[in-house]
Amino acid sequence: MSDKAVDVIGLGRNPNFPMEERIYTANSKLEMYWRTLDAKREGWPIYGWYAQTKKGCRLIGAQTTWEIVPAEFVSFKRLNIVTCPICGGKGCREVGQDNDGHPILNCCPVCQGTGKTRKGYWDEWQDWQLEKIKKEMGVTE
Repeated sequence: MSDKAVDVIGLGRNPNFPMEERIYTANSKLEMYWRTLDAKREGWPIYGWYAQTKKGCRLIGAQTTWEIVPAEFVSFKRLNIVTCPICGGKGCREVGQDNDGHPILNCCPVCQGTGKTRKGYWDEWQDWQLEKIKKEMGVTE
């Protein structure tokens, strides 16, 4: 368990079994966006967010901590989301199988395997890091 505080928690619900829930943690708007994509891909769409810190309240627009804000009221428009140029929007690719026959995935660390990222986010990375990621993801320019 980490000592770092989690700012917001997203609540995902299984459409087939409404009593089942999953939690998705995030510490920034970009992480919230990535968790929303993850939840949709897993089939557990996020229906609400709640904050655990004052920063979390600012992220979701809550008045107090532990106040659940419906997901449709949380906007990601200011993030300037673009297709990840490092992995070409692939996010993850299969690189083999483990002993049980499950696929082994190599996911892009720039977009967290979602294929989407904030415009200019990759500027924070060094050129040699980006070249290594592109080579691992099989992206040719």
